[in-house]
Amino acid sequence: YMTDGRSLKDPNYYKKDVQTTKTAEQEQASTSLSVNSTRCYLHLSGIDATSSDPFQLKVDGRSLFKSSRPIPKPVRIPVYIKQPIVSSRYHEITMKIEMPELGVETDHDFNLTLGGVHIQIAVVNNIVEILQNKNGIFPMLTKIDSRYAQKEYNPMPVKEEPTPQQSSSSIISSSSQSSKSSNDGEDVEVTFYLRNIQASSSEPFQLLINGEELITSNNSLPKDTFTVAKCILPGLPKSSTADHILEARFKITSKGVDGTQQFNITRNGKFIMIEIGPDGNGGEKVNLKQQHKDTFSGDGTNASNKQFSTGGDVEVLFFLDGLQASKTKPFSLLVNEQKIFEIHEKFEPGNVVVVNGRLPVPKSGDHVVRVKACVPESNVEVQHDVNVTKNGTHVKIEQSGNVVNVYQSKNDKFNEPALGKAPAPVTSHQVSSGSTGSDDIYDQLEKLASLKQKGILTDAEFQAKKKQLLGL
Repeated sequence: YMTDGRSLKDPNYYKKDVQTTKTAEQEQASTSLSVNSTRCYLHLSGIDATSSDPFQLKVDGRSLFKSSRPIPKPVRIPVYIKQPIVSSRYHEITMKIEMPELGVETDHDFNLTLGGVHIQIAVVNNIVEILQNKNGIFPMLTKIDSRYAQKEYNPMPVKEEPTPQQSSSSIISSSSQSSKSSNDGEDVEVTFYLRNIQASSSEPFQLLINGEELITSNNSLPKDTFTVAKCILPGLPKSSTADHILEARFKITSKGVDGTQQFNITRNGKFIMIEIGPDGNGGEKVNLKQQHKDTFSGDGTNASNKQFSTGGDVEVLFFLDGLQASKTKPFSLLVNEQKIFEIHEKFEPGNVVVVNGRLPVPKSGDHVVRVKACVPESNVEVQHDVNVTKNGTHVKIEQSGNVVNVYQSKNDKFNEPALGKAPAPVTSHQVSSGSTGSDDIYDQLEKLASLKQKGILTDAEFQAKKKQLLGL
């Protein structure tokens, strides 16, 4: 909000500025009504302007946009640009960009037909960045150079009550909308690399961070290059020993995916990749990878799987099959008490979902992790320590009735002999396993009998569980 109380998102905010000249007023009217015009969107940010030195955009010598007020925050302005030659195959324009406050006056060519109708003009690190694309998703800006930004974003020190803030380059949680305390640590920038995600206006792709929308795309994200989005996490108190945890929800409507995953930024890194790729069986899967190094995009060309390796991690594949879930009782998968996957929809039997997890390798000894599968829809929670070094990096969790089985293998052939023997279930529980003493076994047998009496367990399932507990 500006000092006059009006929002920068108010469509009438710039109306007065655009119509300050007769030429601009005529151009706005003609382009709005012309059938030979292309509707474009200007994404503007970090731009200084005054009444004596206004920011202006011109096309063919005529004013397209003009502002005598600063634009510190990102705004999207719809404009109409007339196509001079109707029969032309491409709509090409030359746009003059004038920023007297920065001493900038430059011409830039745009092909609206091939390059897209979204144009970003932003000032970052005292440099004017000009970008164009078809989906309107631009890299989030990490610094605003506008000299008005300090007054805009930070509360005046004489005020006792904090002033709400809105960062142009971040998703702000409720805790970050007050003035920053001297006891708070540094903010953390997290970068998301997105690739090969199908979307449309009827089936959009959404990425939400800590419940706040980061991006929404009505167009598919390319598979050959990464789309980069950034967010800022408010710093933790300096006295805090807690890890920085981020919760990301990704909704890929075209694939029927609505998943939630927590990322430990402190331990596992601030660079996260989300993409759709082949599962090796003719299908597709969602790949989620996290690392400490910014090597996903490499040199800006196509990235390969080799770039994903961090050297100190191992990739573990979790195969999920037939698990019960609902919107109110989602299924969640935890590794070492950190949630790595959550889904709010029921798994159809035989429709296996593969989740990639990159787990840090210990400096010495076997790589053992604690895997927990929570199925509140069936009142089941399974927990087991999995030795990745000895038994393999493939873990399968499947549900049959009210029994959840966990298998481990060195490949994805869980139902076929592997290394000379069939992979037996690692664990199969109705409740979390505790101690293995005789009293505990007796208690578990009583619980199983109660579940059988209530009809939750069949006779066959009860006998199988009984034999397992007794070691028969």
